[in-house]
Amino acid sequence: MIAVWCLGIGLLLPIAAKLFLGFSPAVYALSPKQWYYPETAFGRAIADVPVNRAALIKTPHGDSMDPNEPLYLGVRTVTGFRNPNLRAYHDMYEFHRLIAEGSLNPEDDFRALAHTGWYLNPSTYPWHVPGTEFRFTEATRRYLLIHGIDAFITSENLHVAELDWEKVAVADGLALWKSKNPPPQFLFASRRTVIPGAIQRLVFMLGNGSTWNPLTEAILAESVPSERHKEEDIPFQATVVEETDGYRLLAVENSPGGIVTFPAVYDRNWKAYWRDASGARALSTFASNHAFLGVAVPSGKGNLEVVFRDKPDRWYWILRGGGVIVFGIFITAIYKQRKRRVAPAI
Repeated sequence: MIAVWCLGIGLLLPIAAKLFLGFSPAVYALSPKQWYYPETAFGRAIADVPVNRAALIKTPHGDSMDPNEPLYLGVRTVTGFRNPNLRAYHDMYEFHRLIAEGSLNPEDDFRALAHTGWYLNPSTYPWHVPGTEFRFTEATRRYLLIHGIDAFITSENLHVAELDWEKVAVADGLALWKSKNPPPQFLFASRRTVIPGAIQRLVFMLGNGSTWNPLTEAILAESVPSERHKEEDIPFQATVVEETDGYRLLAVENSPGGIVTFPAVYDRNWKAYWRDASGARALSTFASNHAFLGVAVPSGKGNLEVVFRDKPDRWYWILRGGGVIVFGIFITAIYKQRKRRVAPAI
């Protein structure tokens, strides 16, 4: 009986959690500011600074970043735990980290790294740059663009030697640098290049001598169907009407047909819909630019809606059904046991 009871609890608790917590552990964070921002001087210094996404950079003799580690989760860093543990996303991070840290042959260094035990370590860690001045390579400019990065959390003694970046806060041996120009909310490309190999894609996008332009060309792992307008020089014109975690709504005024890529990590649960004067229809979603959400947009005028629909998989329903059956058996056993009890003799 004890074994049945333990089995019932083990099956029912996960089911109850998924049923009543909306399929997401994020509901535990009732007050994100209280949960994610630590009581540190640096946390207070940047609490009111709007950040879309930040990267971490440490100099050789910079102060430790560890005391502020929970804060990095609250400001959506590119290396934080809140990012999905997706292999393609992590591959891109590691490949660019090698470039930022001065690797002369990132392709070979990345292959060597992939065979070490530290490769998929999910810790929050920064780029360890060799000096106190950081200048962007073309690979870094592309990396910032496709991620939507508009901030750096750095060692206090680091100088970002770029005219369109400025230091806006300093505390705890750290500094916050902000871009003067907001990152794009999406990228549109009329051209696409299909590169099946993962490392080959990274080399094409970020490797030495790359001429890839994310503003005109999308990199795909496989071919996707799309529409093309006869006048291919028509510019793509769209306005973001609504943007939240798991939702995007674009009012498209003019589209020649092409690939829209959002700075959100691709997952098969992303769904896209196109609505115009002729009605509504579903569009295909796929991985674009190695790890991000891509949508093949038709030509014309309409609304593009992208939504994350995380439906429970078949194992959820199997566990749910199994839990109900076990619970029913458990209740039935208790009922029959009580019914068989004999009244004590007087």
